[in-house]
Amino acid sequence: MNNNFKNYAQLAKWSYSKVPRVEFGSDAMIHFTDKDDGEVKLFIVFAGTDDYSDMKKNIFNEYQIEEAIDQLFMYLADSFTKRLKIVLIGHSRGGRYAVEVGEALKGKGLNVEKIITFGCPKVKIKKAIVPHFRLVNGLDGVPSMPPFFYGCKHHCKKIQLMNAPKWWQSWFKLTGTALDHPINDYIESLK
Repeated sequence: MNNNFKNYAQLAKWSYSKVPRVEFGSDAMIHFTDKDDGEVKLFIVFAGTDDYSDMKKNIFNEYQIEEAIDQLFMYLADSFTKRLKIVLIGHSRGGRYAVEVGEALKGKGLNVEKIITFGCPKVKIKKAIVPHFRLVNGLDGVPSMPPFFYGCKHHCKKIQLMNAPKWWQSWFKLTGTALDHPINDYIESLK
């Protein structure tokens, strides 16, 4: 199981690079893969906040989620892509986008198989219908954000990587630290 998650984390890391991608108002990348049995999967990978220089994206360049959903749906609406199994992956802020976009695409009738997130903050959706694997690394404080009064929450159980003592977990949850948050830390914990 860790091997698959490690591969998904590598895709998330790849989304931060400047490889050719389809732009949907954010750092998003689309990747097709096929298996020997003819099954074709579409991976939609969202980059998020990997280091402190990315933090201003969260504050000043807020993602227009509805616009991205509409653009992705138009891109995926033909008969070929409707048969694809879609997997959404995201790290940090990109995890939030993966959850919100994945749930919306599933609601529009597309075949969204699963969502995998690394260090995903809480999301503002009413009900989750897509299987979601939410990985949290060590003392990563980002998944505890934003505070409850914003009306956001997680809709699935977390898969904890690298446990820390309970008192440390409580302290870092209160302070919202980004310790253990970079995608490279997730990849290292999955080795």
